[in-house]
Amino acid sequence: MVEDYARRLGIDTLFVNAALDAERFYVATGWTHRLTDASGQLGQLEAIVPMVKNIARRGS
Repeated sequence: MVEDYARRLGIDTLFVNAALDAERFYVATGWTHRLTDASGQLGQLEAIVPMVKNIARRGS
């Protein structure tokens, strides 16, 4: 799983630009909305939902 691999690399936060129709999936799997000021940097910004997920193990 990507989360396990990222943890092994020492990464504790994941970021994704989700498609609008995938937003419910990401929310259901523990992702939260990420506020961003990257307007226009990614082209069609209105068609994506920036999301973030903390994957740090508790007590780490």
